[in-house]
Amino acid sequence: MYDKKFFMDALKEMYPNRIKENDFDSLIFDDKVNISFNDIIPLKENDKIFKENLLYIIDNKIIVLCYGPSRLVNTVFEFQNYELSFSSIDDNFCLKLFALFKESNNKYHVCLRNKEISAISFIDIIKSDFSFYYLLTIKNKDSVKHNIEDMNRLIRSVIYNMLIYHYNRINPILSAEELLSRKCFIYPLKYINHKKKSERIIEGKLYNSDMLEYFLAASDTSNIRAKYISYYNVVEYAFDGFNLCQQIEFIKNIKEDEISRDKIKIINDLVKANEATKLFNLLNEYLGSEDLFEFLKDNDYYVNNNAHKIKNTKVSIDDQTSYEKNIRIISDRIYKVRNAIVHSKEREEEKYFPADDKYILKEIPLIEYIAMKIINSYGSKH
Repeated sequence: MYDKKFFMDALKEMYPNRIKENDFDSLIFDDKVNISFNDIIPLKENDKIFKENLLYIIDNKIIVLCYGPSRLVNTVFEFQNYELSFSSIDDNFCLKLFALFKESNNKYHVCLRNKEISAISFIDIIKSDFSFYYLLTIKNKDSVKHNIEDMNRLIRSVIYNMLIYHYNRINPILSAEELLSRKCFIYPLKYINHKKKSERIIEGKLYNSDMLEYFLAASDTSNIRAKYISYYNVVEYAFDGFNLCQQIEFIKNIKEDEISRDKIKIINDLVKANEATKLFNLLNEYLGSEDLFEFLKDNDYYVNNNAHKIKNTKVSIDDQTSYEKNIRIISDRIYKVRNAIVHSKEREEEKYFPADDKYILKEIPLIEYIAMKIINSYGSKH
């Protein structure tokens, strides 16, 4: 039971150096806490969802803990049939988080700042450590209920679209483990070239949640190798699904009297396609020649330079080079850069040492651009 004694004991245990022993008796529990301690966890089902996903579900609203720019607090956006609002963390959610820390059996501890708290209110003491978080409320105008999988897809799609179209980077904290281990960091995103929009309408669609998880992980980290591999994971995610779609589509279009050795060989090649071939087929389907040409004009590093230590990976933008040839070069470049990051065998010539990270950084805009294209096309359908 989350009663007054539970929180008093937790406070003594988790904040031993912040409050003197004789101060505990005078802690104020009621003036700023506008809820009953017995009502902190109102529903057993909601309690389970909160502990596993850090989500509140109230009627047709989803409330998510976030970390990001404070300028979003008190703003409202619209996305498809949803209304999004940002607010400071409330007393109820704050106490739930505190209880979550307490129940972790002291494996983790609240990392308090080294400054005195003038107020002796219980909720003020707790809020001093959670003040850099805020809440994102997603309200469905049609009162349609969602399961957890749908909600995670919705949340990540909202955040992806805000990142792409509004240049606001928000980090949703969708697991207790993520919060407790304090893996909640925000780094500036440098490689997206969209103009910031001031209006409160968020464009975009709902996308594949798993692909977005990789993409958002890439945009979060400052580790160059992890960033590249996470963007590559977005693209790699679509390999098998797209390959299977190709097989089905090809077989559907074969008429009975057209079956031949050549057509069987094509099917066999698709079935046995390796990772490099799947990458080429995917990019050939989804990149688009005009968008790719514009990207290469704005990022001529890939036109003027091979990838570090990797020959024959310059892309061409002249009229003599076919789109398919450029896709072949790009897919080869991406695949070999990925291998150079991942593999370190002694006799491997194309491998990147830690000192080569500055060259990996130059490859980030290309793989990020391609990851976005795959999310926007394949990820919006699967």
